[in-house]
Amino acid sequence: EPYRRQRQMCIRDRYSMDEKTIIRFGLHWHLKSFTVPSNIEKIASSAFQMGYHLEKITIPITVKEIESKTFTELNIRGSERRCPYLQKIYYRGTKEMWDANFSNVEIPDGVTVVCRKK
Repeated sequence: EPYRRQRQMCIRDRYSMDEKTIIRFGLHWHLKSFTVPSNIEKIASSAFQMGYHLEKITIPITVKEIESKTFTELNIRGSERRCPYLQKIYYRGTKEMWDANFSNVEIPDGVTVVCRKK
């Protein structure tokens, strides 16, 4: 019973109650790559706050919203990367889809967004 309750708390911390928004990546902070599940429609700005070791993130076309500061954060030194080792964001949609849906998202210097070819 205590394990089950702890697991439920972790799931709530990671996703919204309807499981359509990823809020925090904290359960797998040691991973180098992460694929956003296909049931996710929104990625919150705090989603990768604990994704320190991430080098690659894959985003499905089911994601309709990514908050602007998802990959960067403001601190006293200015804007910095949330994931210092992040190199690539793979988006399963086309570049046109990325530009239409996520033009407000700040992509850190040195990070490449790779989209599906037409």
